[in-house]
Amino acid sequence: MRSTFAFGLFTSFLVLSPLVGLTGACSNDDDCALSQCINNVNVYLRVALPADAMRESTLKVCRNSVCSSGKAEFLPAFAGDRQKVIVSGPLTTDMSVDVAEPGKSYSIAATIPLDATTLDPAKDLYELRVLRNGTEVRGLAELAKYQESTPNGPTCPTVCTNATIGTP
Repeated sequence: MRSTFAFGLFTSFLVLSPLVGLTGACSNDDDCALSQCINNVNVYLRVALPADAMRESTLKVCRNSVCSSGKAEFLPAFAGDRQKVIVSGPLTTDMSVDVAEPGKSYSIAATIPLDATTLDPAKDLYELRVLRNGTEVRGLAELAKYQESTPNGPTCPTVCTNATIGTP
């Protein structure tokens, strides 16, 4: 008797639980997906340097003068062989180096998360610089042009904010 009752409760749960998620999840009873956002700014820079000069260079990324930097300990051998750059400093970022043109140039990418960050498009300055012996070899500095999107539908919750600076 107990197992039949438990099975009935379990079956009711399976049948009714999808309906709970559909009622009241979005305004106007629209169908909404449950996509989450990854809010970030992607900063890209290409630099023409030979491998030995690239290894000696410091890569520095900043948001409003808050920076982190590191060196590319390992360089990619071919396009698509992206190598992570270990950075240190107060700015949270992921940075990598890839081959842009074999034997000629490298592409540097830095991703800066925006979660819990106050945004000001008129003042948010992002920088990516390549320094060799303390001298800038190549650099990029731009104000952010933030773009918002609603991946779950225009009347559904979750608004994503992203920006791209430079050319990937």
